[in-house]
Amino acid sequence: MKCIDTTYFVDLIRRPSAIRTITQKLDEGGVHATTVFNVYEALFGAYAIKDKEKREKRRIN
Repeated sequence: MKCIDTTYFVDLIRRPSAIRTITQKLDEGGVHATTVFNVYEALFGAYAIKDKEKREKRRIN
């Protein structure tokens, strides 16, 4: 079993095509897991970035 870290999820959110090969290798390798902390960090970061982009757009307009 392989444990997937936060960086994988960040890449999955930002550049899904860039990690396609890694994802395929993981799927071929059997079971993989992660922690709730890794998912939280990735989602928190993704939404924080979106909120920051919204703030920047409002500031420009």
